[in-house]
This record gives sequence, C-alpha cells and structure tokens, in this order.
Amino acid sequence: MMNKLVITQEIFEKHISSATNADNAVFDAITSELAVAENFVADKLGLSIFEAIPERILFFYERAVCLYAYSIAIPHLDIVLTPTGFGVVSTSNVVPASADRVNRLLSAVCSAYDDTIDEIIDLLRYEKEWNDTDKAVELFSSFFWSGKQLRRCGFPNAHRSNFHDYLPAIDIYEAELRESIGDEIIDELLVAIRHAECSSEQRVLIRMIEQYIAASLGDALYYEMRTLKNSVIRYLLNNFAKFPTFASSSAYRAIKTEHYENQKDDTCFFFG
Repeated sequence: MMNKLVITQEIFEKHISSATNADNAVFDAITSELAVAENFVADKLGLSIFEAIPERILFFYERAVCLYAYSIAIPHLDIVLTPTGFGVVSTSNVVPASADRVNRLLSAVCSAYDDTIDEIIDLLRYEKEWNDTDKAVELFSSFFWSGKQLRRCGFPNAHRSNFHDYLPAIDIYEAELRESIGDEIIDELLVAIRHAECSSEQRVLIRMIEQYIAASLGDALYYEMRTLKNSVIRYLLNNFAKFPTFASSSAYRAIKTEHYENQKDDTCFFFG
C-alpha cells in the first residue's frame, strides 16, 4: 500500500508562492481538498503500485497534489490580494479580489498543474515497476502524451487539459498511419516511448509522425498532409533494416508491392 503524503504549510507554500501569507488562512482552507487531490492524482497516474513514491518523482507529486487541491478550492474561497500573494478574506472590512483576477489565478494554477502532471509522466517512463502497467499503456496509447508537444507543434498556449480539443483529429490521423505503415511499427514506437528507450532512428521517425499529426491539427492542405505521410513511409523504406518489425510486416510488403513496380520518373517513386 502506498504511503500517504504529509503536506505541511511549508511544503504547500513552497509549491504555490501565490498562497504565501503571514498566517495559515489559505492552508487551513484547503486541508480537506489535499486528501481528495492526493487520491485523484494517484489514481490518474497509477501510482498505487508504489509502496513509496520514487525520490525523483516525489517533489512533483507533492506539487501536483498541492496545485490540484488549490485549484478545486479557489472557486469556493473568498480570495483577497495581499502584499505577499493571495489570501482568504477573514473580515468584512476587506473586499475580495475581482472575479477576473481570481479567474487568472485559477487559470495559472491549472496550467501549472497540467505541466507538473506532464513532468511526472515523463519521469515515470524510467520506472520499470510502472511502465508496463495498464495505466502506463493507457497514458502512452498515442504519440501525443504531453502538453509540451502541442506547444512545440504550433499551439503556444496549449496544456494537457487542452488535449480533449485535439484528440479526435489525433485519433483519426494515427489510425490512418496504422493503415499505411502497420500496427506493428506503431505499437513498437509507443512501447519505446513508454520505456524511454528510443533509438536514434526511432526518435527521428517519431518526430516525423508528430509533425504529420500536428499538421492535421492546423490548416494543412490535403497535398501537404500526403507529402508528410509519404515522408514517413519513405524514411521507413530507406531505413527498413533498422526497423525489423516493419520489415517483416504485411504493411511493408503492401507498400513495396505498390511502389516498387513504378518507374523512376514517376512522381511518387520510392527508393529502398
């Protein structure tokens, strides 16, 4: 059974500087939410397999719990801006912060929570006890598993919670890739990502796939999408010896049959 966290006011304020105050009003106001947050984060990431949270993850786990507890408490608190940060109104002589200011605080806290969850998931890839669990497979069922990837692909304000806006398109284009290059190589790459054991060739291929999918999320035209997908296929064909899973797949045989029978002056001729 996993050990329970002990979140003190000092730990809480270390992770959430905006809640730093001379008194303990904010911390006292969120203590019940801390227990809820701890269970929520543990379930979300499948951390119950650990008797003790790995040391390199503990800091981020504490941070995620504090941020989530604060985020679910903020809408129910009478927040006031103080010289050192945000506090809780304790007297009728103090006017609460404006709704706009509170909403900006909540947005910043939620974004920080999203990014912290991404950090934990990234570190969990190095935990052999974790990375073949059902939760690990679920979290790495797509090439897009971190909000950082969305920001790198042309969505500068995106975070993990924005995935629901993009998942339908991501799912469609990943399914199309499976039809084009086969389930075997896709599954191999996802396992490599989940285990943090990608070869240099796999990293290049994964980046090309990310670019292809990212284009689908933007305003790419059909012929641009086709060009990007052909680049993925061409890379696999030119490096098939480095991808034995692909080389032995029915998808490779189908591509080879389709494209190797054309002439060198054809517009889609592939060199292999």
